[in-house]
Amino acid sequence: MWYHIAPEVGKRVALALYQEMRYTPVAPTLRCVVDLDADPGSLATLRGMVAADELPSAKKIQAMQRILADRSAALPLRTLAIQYLTGPEMRDPKVRLSVVQQFGPIASDPTRPHDQRMEALEFVKSAYDAFSKDSEVNDQILSIVADRMADPDQELRSSAVQFLGPKLVGFAKKGTLDRIHFSDRESVIRYLEKDAAGSGDDSPQARSILQALKQ
Repeated sequence: MWYHIAPEVGKRVALALYQEMRYTPVAPTLRCVVDLDADPGSLATLRGMVAADELPSAKKIQAMQRILADRSAALPLRTLAIQYLTGPEMRDPKVRLSVVQQFGPIASDPTRPHDQRMEALEFVKSAYDAFSKDSEVNDQILSIVADRMADPDQELRSSAVQFLGPKLVGFAKKGTLDRIHFSDRESVIRYLEKDAAGSGDDSPQARSILQALKQ
């Protein structure tokens, strides 16, 4: 993935490749391209991630957590870290919980800059484990995201609605609602009524969630 990098002759870039482990050899795939001219420190961080990949599991997790917590690290490197910590192969709920505990408060803090809150909310959502839907970690994620449906920041509300919409329809609706703890259910309903009455892309999902909450 190229992160806002124009493929120009003479530009210095670093390539991050991923070697998938299979019974038969396969060619490595390109995961990201880092612009070394725009961010000279990226190469050192990238080398650190490559070294971390050779570490035992516990140390590897700690290394990825440090990269994720470092807001000065290049975006593609932090993206690789969150993908490792919350990907389908990560079966340790404590690792996912650490992501939720670190970024949930940031997503919920209205004094934080908008971009920090959006990033934190995306990280929290990424920690949701679709293979363990009834886990306590997932319950925390659902509750954190649900509260953002009453956020004054419209973009955060939209992100929350789009995440929860598919989980609050059909057969999954009742079970999912029972697992959500709303800090202020009435405020969520008021904002959903506002968004449902609009013409935004997420208005239909806002109407569906509102209907589910009022039943």
